Amino acid sequence: MANAFTFDGTDFSTLGVTYLTAVPGVLPSPKFARDSVGFRDLSVGGASTFPERTISIALHVHGTSASDLRDKLDSIALALSSREDAALSLDNWPSRYWMARVGSEVRPQPMGPLAAACEIEFVCADPFGYASVESTDDDTIEAAASHEFSLVVGGTAPALPVFVVVPTAASAPVVISNETTGEKISWENALAATDQIRINCSTQYIDVADQATETYDASMLNVAGRFPTLAPGVTNNLIISGVPSGAVGTTWRNRYM
Repeated sequence: MANAFTFDGTDFSTLGVTYLTAVPGVLPSPKFARDSVGFRDLSVGGASTFPERTISIALHVHGTSASDLRDKLDSIALALSSREDAALSLDNWPSRYWMARVGSEVRPQPMGPLAAACEIEFVCADPFGYASVESTDDDTIEAAASHEFSLVVGGTAPALPVFVVVPTAASAPVVISNETTGEKISWENALAATDQIRINCSTQYIDVADQATETYDASMLNVAGRFPTLAPGVTNNLIISGVPSGAVGTTWRNRYM
């Protein structure tokens, strides 16, 4: 339905809601954090961080009777009650979503016996929009000292990929570098031919699993470098080394400022 939205899995058009305006807001200028040291950048240095984004939605709620209107307002209150971030998507922007929570009290105003109006302000601690459809890429690693592969990335902000490397021979160390951004992460341990490694650049986390069970355990010892991002709007050229043969799968969501 046009001019409706979905939040935390609830399609608000089913609750008699249509919105008049939905304003994602302009992404504020980044702030430079000089104390940014840790998993995000394993070398000492600064990083730009963005303030939260607000999305304001002005809407109408329509009922078939006074009691139906009250029931719909109760259902809306329940659907907005989550205290955790949840996916927010707008019908007129179906290609992306934001992680948001309700940021202020919602006060419905009557518009006669069968309708009410209100404004909802959503707050996004993570200000970026994410593509509704995940992008994937699979590459075969041939017998060589290193393997090059490329990823075409959209969006307007750096994407945060997840790499899963499945070797067919013992590997060490596992290094993935993005030649386009100059970022490289190195897992300086031994990976058995029967194991696989997952490098999550969104959560800044690495774990290893047996290929048969795919039950992952953390493996953050002997990690060096910077978790690679993917530059938006261009082809990213990556290199994986330390893996004689096998496969590397990459998943990511295009991000939008």
